Amino acid sequence: MLAQDPPMNLAKHQLIKLLTSLSLAAKEISQNLFDLLIVKAVNLSVQYGNLPESAYAYAAYSIMVAAVFEDDRSSEEFGELAFSLSKKFNHPVSQCLTYNLYANSISIWFKPISFANSINSHGYEIARKAGELGLARDLLMNQCVNYFYQGKFLAHLMAD
Repeated sequence: MLAQDPPMNLAKHQLIKLLTSLSLAAKEISQNLFDLLIVKAVNLSVQYGNLPESAYAYAAYSIMVAAVFEDDRSSEEFGELAFSLSKKFNHPVSQCLTYNLYANSISIWFKPISFANSINSHGYEIARKAGELGLARDLLMNQCVNYFYQGKFLAHLMAD
């Protein structure tokens, strides 16, 4: 349903881009401000249609739904929507941000942790090719953490 909405006008696009960009910085300063920015971005996306940045907003909202409302089913649905939209729009930065949240904070509650490996690997390649080295680092670091939780030796990471 939400994954097929038409793109919105330029003003709404810029507002969602601004909200999601600010949310990345706000997360370090104030969880309440981060939550407000994400909820507003999700609300605008639902009202006016989806953009590449909407995927990250839905992923962050998925985590909020699970943590605040303890609604696992809705959390999983918003996570799946975020992942689907990030693939559909194929926007490297939004895709990597969404993949990172989906693989390491959302899917691990609903799928085997090994499922996150391919998402982290694919996200890492996207980030590396796009020159987004900070995002590539984050995805690779989470890949190492996931290997640790799976009881795998880190040498396996090099083989993968």
